Amino acid sequence: MVDPIDGTVNFLYGLPAYAVSIAAEVDGRTEVGVVLNVATGELFTAVRGRGAWLTAPGAAAVQLHGSSPASLAQALVATGFGYRSSSAGRRAPSSPSCCPRCATSAGGGAPRWTCARAAGRVDAYYELDLKPWDHAAGALVAEEAGLVVTGTTGRAFAEPMAVAAAPQVAGALVELLERLHAGR
Repeated sequence: MVDPIDGTVNFLYGLPAYAVSIAAEVDGRTEVGVVLNVATGELFTAVRGRGAWLTAPGAAAVQLHGSSPASLAQALVATGFGYRSSSAGRRAPSSPSCCPRCATSAGGGAPRWTCARAAGRVDAYYELDLKPWDHAAGALVAEEAGLVVTGTTGRAFAEPMAVAAAPQVAGALVELLERLHAGR
């Protein structure tokens, strides 16, 4: 799967918050994920069972292990808001102002946020209505960095919402998001 420009709107407006995302699937399971943060030149890679790595320009590759916030109240939680109008009404309750127990950051594409999560730059990430090409590569990077990668209501990642978080905060974040989205 290839997403040549994840964060298309940002790209079109000249904002440096977009990525190239490539994932290789075997029998319906992502086995290799590669995400290039075009603005920084950082390359995030993962091979199932071999860990997640970050290679920055001019630097050696570093294995990723994420961060370990003590609680959701101390976490920096990233989210994205796609441009599809069909999900606008469902996004509102999960906007940053509705997450009073944590700091929030928004903007950029799904692969960039899941990789930022894997690198420990944010403690959790969630987003509604992702397509497989939006999340496949970044989700594997996050998973290989030791993160909980799941959906809400006991479903797979991105169904209906993608969540990637440190094990210490994943349960609390999923519970909060399920409450905020009840009946939507």
